[in-house]
Amino acid sequence: MRNQMKDTISDAFLVLSQRKSIDKITVKDIVEYCGISRQSFYYHFQDIQEVIRWYLQRIESDTSTRCQRADTFEDEIRILVEVFFANKKLLERLRDSQKRDFIEQYVTNVMQTYLRKVARGIAASKPLNIRGKEADTLIRCFAFGLTGILITHGQTSAPDANDLQSQILTVFRCFVSKLNR
Repeated sequence: MRNQMKDTISDAFLVLSQRKSIDKITVKDIVEYCGISRQSFYYHFQDIQEVIRWYLQRIESDTSTRCQRADTFEDEIRILVEVFFANKKLLERLRDSQKRDFIEQYVTNVMQTYLRKVARGIAASKPLNIRGKEADTLIRCFAFGLTGILITHGQTSAPDANDLQSQILTVFRCFVSKLNR
């Protein structure tokens, strides 16, 4: 029941984010949209940034579940791109708001977690020729690069899912080749 209300509140935030600037959304807006009291909002969340984090964690959890069921690495990347495109407007609005640092850090952390999983999978099947600190630096480097690709994709041209998937696959193949050399 508690998570259901958190989902309701975060869904309200999403709807409101489509109507107005994220920086202008208030707790009052959310509670009026949901038909709940401020006390109920604050029982579930400390502030709007926590609402955003909850929504993003829902997306991350769903994406992780879908990726675990994927048959191939390419399918996982396709899922990541699909999720990105499904949430592109929200990510753009977050990028263009005062929450920019938060969203960049959040997406980067998600990418680092995913890349560590990929690296562990590679290491399980083949010994890696890279030390721990070097592997961590490489993971961070690629995570920042992928975050940049995701957050800025489509700023200068019409976004294309196939193009983005191809770019990410190229980056991942480079990442994997660095771990395997």
